[in-house]
Amino acid sequence: MMQSPNFKYTDNKATILTIPVGIGDFVQVVGDPENASYEWTISTPNGVREHSDNGYGIPEVALRDGLIAYFGMPD
Repeated sequence: MMQSPNFKYTDNKATILTIPVGIGDFVQVVGDPENASYEWTISTPNGVREHSDNGYGIPEVALRDGLIAYFGMPD
């Protein structure tokens, strides 16, 4: 498994949300709830494939953007 990303704006203290999106793939929201700072990650069986580094203030907005990163925008 690949090492977890080091974020510039968020401490990865907890996994807030995990949504399965494919066979073995997950979009997760991780972060520091005490400081309201969150990021999304796309995890595969081989580790983290992609992640944000924006310091989202709301976990649901980070989740939205993580799902868009995984699935793409609708046509």
